[in-house]
Amino acid sequence: MKISFRKLAKWLPDNLKGPILRKLVKVPYPFPRELKFKVATTHRELEQAFSILHDAYTEEGLITPEKSGIRVTKYHMLPTSSVLVALWNEEVVATVTLIRKSVFGIPSDALFDLSHINGEIAEISSLAVKKPFKNRKGTILFPLFKFLYHYATDFLGVTHFVIAINPKWQDFYYHILLFKKLNDKPVPYDFINHNPAMGGILDLRVAAERYYAHYGQFEERITMYSLFFELPRINMEFPERSPQIHFNSLLAPEEFEWFFIKKSQILFELSEYELHRLHEIYDDKRYRNLIPHPKGLDSKSPRYKRYMVTFYGQIYDHSDYKKIIGRIKITNLSFTGIGGSLIGDLPDASRYHLRLHPAGIAPIDLVISLVWHDKIQKKCGFRVVESNQEWTSFINYLENYLKRSINSEQIKHEESKKSAA
Repeated sequence: MKISFRKLAKWLPDNLKGPILRKLVKVPYPFPRELKFKVATTHRELEQAFSILHDAYTEEGLITPEKSGIRVTKYHMLPTSSVLVALWNEEVVATVTLIRKSVFGIPSDALFDLSHINGEIAEISSLAVKKPFKNRKGTILFPLFKFLYHYATDFLGVTHFVIAINPKWQDFYYHILLFKKLNDKPVPYDFINHNPAMGGILDLRVAAERYYAHYGQFEERITMYSLFFELPRINMEFPERSPQIHFNSLLAPEEFEWFFIKKSQILFELSEYELHRLHEIYDDKRYRNLIPHPKGLDSKSPRYKRYMVTFYGQIYDHSDYKKIIGRIKITNLSFTGIGGSLIGDLPDASRYHLRLHPAGIAPIDLVISLVWHDKIQKKCGFRVVESNQEWTSFINYLENYLKRSINSEQIKHEESKKSAA
């Protein structure tokens, strides 16, 4: 009977369809002990994830088959993208990629105008389940979505999920996961060979209230509200890094060459702008001969990497360091600049004194000047006019974090090759 209700619901208007589907959905809990969730870090995990993605997308007709048997995208090169995996007895059985908006934007930028969104956006992309486990999608995908939510909010500072939806799955995302529509009719999506897509967005800042409003009446069973906000995080492995740092390890040179040169041609399809940005990120000499050199690239001139973070700071009157005249949520920074969102108004001045508060270290004091200010969205960018040794040490810490990560990845690469052999 429930199956017939579900089929019937597809033909109902949204105001009737949603309540029916939410009443019918069941979260399979407890989750199987064989399942574990983590960010893919080894060669083996990445290879399996990209292979599952390729096979699933090929079967659905979303891409043409590749000789390599894997699907990777330019976004997988970036430390602001995360490949999440579900493992069943240590074998990858499902994957999803979370693409935080950064230097390449996000894939959905080609479809939707998201400039009005005041927050940190990440696109849910490259979702796939291994074929033998497709009949257990719910068992795997529901806890994978839970892991995705906690990872995005706790470790990437994400405030909004965006997704391009296969039209046959739109009821699930709009009525069960409660994404809001970005378009009324399917549009061709270049990212998946011009196949039709619908857009969805979910504001994570109000997600708990939104889910409770739609699922709170079903207190006698496990609901989507229970899944995200009440159930424990069992068998979920989160990164060992400060939650204020919102970027991952760079791929080791061997991994970078394997996935983006030997197994695909993505690297050679990048624009001049994208190659410039990639050289800024992968500025270690070990990558210099791997990434094509765009026109105008000066390897001798300093390039200041921009880091995705979340810190808070107080802005003081430059002539009176005791007078707080504004506050800022810092979301990205480099050695020479700071970007973020103002909390409240900021009086006009040629210079300001900024005190920021990274976790675990003493406050850092800087002199800054305003470069740009979007007064509608409260976003802003500042130039660092005067810094000190504490600021230099902090930037070096972020840079060394990436370099330590590269070395760590090389060790994992060697260990995974030994275990595979």
